[in-house]
Amino acid sequence: MEVEAKATPKVTTLIVSHNNAPALRKCLAALQKSNNRDQLEILVVDNGSWDESPRLDTEFPGVTFLRMPRNFGRTKALNIGIRTAAGELLFFLSPHVLVHADTVGKLVDHLVAADDATVAVCPSLRGAAGELVNKCYPFPTASALFSAWVSDAPLAAEPPPVTGDAAPVAWTNLDAMLVRKYFVKGINYFDERYGEYLADAELSFQVRRAGKKILLLGQLSADVEEPEPVTLGEGPRALLSADFLSGVTTFAGKHGGFLSSMFYRLRAILLALGSMLAFRDLGYRGRRFLAVAGMRKVDGSQTEAI
Repeated sequence: MEVEAKATPKVTTLIVSHNNAPALRKCLAALQKSNNRDQLEILVVDNGSWDESPRLDTEFPGVTFLRMPRNFGRTKALNIGIRTAAGELLFFLSPHVLVHADTVGKLVDHLVAADDATVAVCPSLRGAAGELVNKCYPFPTASALFSAWVSDAPLAAEPPPVTGDAAPVAWTNLDAMLVRKYFVKGINYFDERYGEYLADAELSFQVRRAGKKILLLGQLSADVEEPEPVTLGEGPRALLSADFLSGVTTFAGKHGGFLSSMFYRLRAILLALGSMLAFRDLGYRGRRFLAVAGMRKVDGSQTEAI
């Protein structure tokens, strides 16, 4: 008796999740309703969650779960998922994004029909009131990234383009992005010197350097349920700050040379030391100085509960 071979999926939806069980459950339920579900591989890389996420496989038997024993950082988790993915197209998706039944199919149709210069396409992301909430940024530079670290605040986003069916964006995050897999493989996957942050900045840099583009599709949308704000302790906050800085120095070194990387690293150490001494703060500022001086990042070795 011959066993019919299972068709290779055209698209792999790749979700990296960490302690996002309620949102992940909704995200997967929405994906399961996608048109042409049989052509869609759904792959979840659970990055060391300690909530109920590891038990969701019983609710979604058609989804492949890869469980990491610890939080190795988003970049490494992405690479593990990409190397496992069977599809020729990768749909990076946040657990907080809910696709419609036709979202994935229409993204695929647009990317397949696009010219060779189009590497990736993104849907418009809508908040609870229907507003556009895509995170779009100017083309990344080491100086701008370092300024964001100094301010200890989120990167300043640009308003997403709202005119036309498809508009190029310099840099957007991986909350919902369909990418040609060959391009990611061609840049040798994501550089794992990035930890939790800035893999998306590196991708945008590589896309522009190759003379390619990322398009935001104005007429195709998905919904976003914003996560509840989480109050982190001093240790996790300091580690995440150092992780972002590690990404900045990695970006600077890759695209500006070793001296550029050392310039930002030494400047950051001095600023962190000065802030600690000025405020006489051995709490968050003290922890941040130690984390920055040690160039720590989220890589699985951390003891903080991130």
